[in-house]
Formats: sequence, C-alpha cells, structure tokens
Amino acid sequence: MTIIAASQERCFLRAPGLYGVRVDRVALGGPAVVADHGEWFDPVLCYLSSSIDDTELLMYSLELPGAVPGVPLPVPAPSDPDTVVQQLHTHGDDRVRWVERICHGGGEPDNGRPYGRSVLLRLPSAKQRGYPADPEPLWDRLRAALDGPNTPEDGPDLMIGAVARPFWDGSGPAMPDGANGPRIARGPWWFPVAWYRFLAGPADQGGAGRPAEAAAWLRWLDRLAAEAGDADDRGWAPHWDREEGIERFARTHLRRQARSLAAACRTGGSLPLLGDYRGKLQGTLPVTAYPPGFARAWRRLPDRFRPA
Repeated sequence: MTIIAASQERCFLRAPGLYGVRVDRVALGGPAVVADHGEWFDPVLCYLSSSIDDTELLMYSLELPGAVPGVPLPVPAPSDPDTVVQQLHTHGDDRVRWVERICHGGGEPDNGRPYGRSVLLRLPSAKQRGYPADPEPLWDRLRAALDGPNTPEDGPDLMIGAVARPFWDGSGPAMPDGANGPRIARGPWWFPVAWYRFLAGPADQGGAGRPAEAAAWLRWLDRLAAEAGDADDRGWAPHWDREEGIERFARTHLRRQARSLAAACRTGGSLPLLGDYRGKLQGTLPVTAYPPGFARAWRRLPDRFRPA
C-alpha cells in the first residue's frame, strides 16, 4: 500500500480510497508508513513524533479507516547525536522498520544503503490494541513502578499526568492536522520543572520556600533517569497482554523523559515546552480527569511559575 509522499521537511498521507478518513492529503511532520495487516485487519498508520528531548521519539499509530488511536511505542534513542531518521517502512510480520542516517561527513549512503542502525518495532496484535476503558488500574501499576525510597509525595501522580498522558488517554492521538503536524493529546511536559521551581522558590517571591523538598524532587528525577533502559523499545512482545504492554511503554517513556526534566531543573532557564503547549491543559480533558496528586499540584501552582 503506497501512501507516502516524502519531502525534506514533511511527509504526506495520501489515502483517497480509505473510507472514513476525512482528508486525502495530510502533513505528518515526519516519517510515516501505513502497515497493512492483511484482509482480516484494517491498515495502521504509524508516524514518529518528538518528545521533550529530540533524541527520544514516540511512534504513534492510528487504525484506518476509522482513525482509531493506538498506544504509542517508545523508539530507541539515535545511536549518534548527528543522525536523522531517514526512512520508515513495513518489514512484514506486523513490524515497522526505521533507519537512522548519520549526517556528519557529508557522504552518500554506501551502495544505496543508509548509514546507521536499522531498527524493527513490532506492532500490537489484535488483542493488544487500544486503550483500557478505565485508566486508574494503569495509574496504580505506574505508581508501584515509580515508587521507592524517598519518593516525593504525589510524585508518581504528577509524572503520570504530566508525561504519560499519551498512554492512558484514549482520546488521542488525533488525525494529523494540516501544516501544524499531528494533534497529539499530550500532558503539560513542563509541569515537573515548574513544580521544582515552585518548591525551591523563596516564600517572599511566591514560592513554597522548601528547598529541601525541591532537592529531594530533583534526586528522584535523577533516580528515574538512571533506571531508563532499552528493554521495552522494540515494540510489543507477543506474550504481553494489553495492560502489561501499556504499563511497560509508559514506564520506559517516563524514565527517559526524567533525564530532560532533571536537566531543565538545573539550568534555571526556560521551561521545557513542546509544540503549542504553554500554561494550559491541552485538549478536552479537565484537570479532574488526571491522577488526583497531579490535580492537587496543578491547582496549587501559582501562575508566575507557569509558562507565559
């Protein structure tokens, strides 16, 4: 199924024969492919999108033609800082391949083959697809995975709400939206850094005046970042049930993003932002739809610590 038209900056989805897709030309903002699961399953659109740190990616998916969202897959960090994802295509057996191209040196691919790694990601089976109807059991599993010695009060809830929303919010990702790229229902990625600065801020300047708690928060982010690994960045294992796979992917993503959040806490510069995400909650979810600890912190954070 040939559906990709590539340019230097964007790829486009062309799907005039896929009923239920409301557009036939959509800017994706990055590499994409449609994996055809055969006559018994609808094809799946897979596309890559940056996370907080541009060296970490998520692969989003939509079942066509109904544009039903799927849980994203964490993608391995590039093997070299000077790489780009050159291509994305199917590889059979319900797997998607993405290829890195090393940019430095200015050379051409050797004999038509790209430089860098070729990484295979296994897509979910029919039983593994979709989101749970109730996110709270997933939150419980993630709380247990993120807990440990000296875990800050409400720390897991705050990270689950700020960073892991793509794994528990079944309303997204949405169909890519024109030149602005995919409309992905993300959480406010900047919030853990803003919370750290609130805790560390002097009370006479609107902060909490609790530097010891701020330091403990930063140590916890460092611990999460140190636990990040590559065990779950090759897609779905055939023996996982849906809940186990989602929890594994969300946990991998949370730990990877903790590294960037900890670095932003230390710099004291601008808050880490993603796309048009500023000081508000994106999408239609009210704060009451987030984990309770996140909602408490969200209501408490003064406006001066939020992005303009």
